[in-house]
Amino acid sequence: MVLDSTSALPVMSFNSIAVKIEPQNLLLIPPIAIKRESQPTALPGPGVAKEPVNDFRTLVSAPDFARLQNFVYIDSKESHNEFSTFVDTLGIKKIHDWWRHKEMHEWIIPCLVKSQSPLSADVWDSTPSTTNTNEAQHAWTNTQTGIKLTLVEGLETGYQVDKPVADEIEASMRTGILSNPNNEIFHREARNSQRRSAQARKARESQAVSDESAELRLKIAAELEARRGSNARTKELNEQLQLVTGTSGGRKTKSTGVLTASSSGRVKQNPCTASRSLAAHICRPLG
Repeated sequence: MVLDSTSALPVMSFNSIAVKIEPQNLLLIPPIAIKRESQPTALPGPGVAKEPVNDFRTLVSAPDFARLQNFVYIDSKESHNEFSTFVDTLGIKKIHDWWRHKEMHEWIIPCLVKSQSPLSADVWDSTPSTTNTNEAQHAWTNTQTGIKLTLVEGLETGYQVDKPVADEIEASMRTGILSNPNNEIFHREARNSQRRSAQARKARESQAVSDESAELRLKIAAELEARRGSNARTKELNEQLQLVTGTSGGRKTKSTGVLTASSSGRVKQNPCTASRSLAAHICRPLG
């Protein structure tokens, strides 16, 4: 909430829309604001970051496509520069624009590539890659307040939900008695430490599996590319063989016979051959 410098009335922002609160509604505004503890801002996971790359599958070869997909695993500044050069050498505008957009905004690549982030490895690994925690809190709030509310209804129901939480916090700070005795800073830090360690361990294991999988995918793609080249070469050699030997598939082409048979089994001479024989008989010299 801020004060409007022109009228000294408080202004609240909802969904980027500034709403001026009239004096008669000031009593509806909660007297205190409770900032709930939340998880660190979620970082996009590798699957989300790779999704746009799927549009390039038909534009490049299999090895190049696999390399584009694995851009999130760039491990150094040198690798970053090599990848940028690789994108330039492809000469495909759609891919070039995709990568330049990320380099144009200096915050995008550090959010997607671990090695380029200012965060430490432990903090990166312990930061969730989804907003599930915040989404769950949002869903819980909706169950308490309802949805599709007007501004005044939202203020009133939000106050009714937050007021008991504020009272509980205030009482704990005044008396030193927590509603949950295992919720002191020591307990929270211990649980957070265990959770971060487990997340870091799982992230390292997942990274090892991802690295091995990426290497195997590259080998498979190279093998398929080599197989396609071999099949094309084999087809080309077979065509050359047919031209040289006059055969089709290694078999000589049989000539058409001059005799045919009717449905009754009686053998009759080919009409074209019979005509040529008759002409030859007529033109034969006498004597």
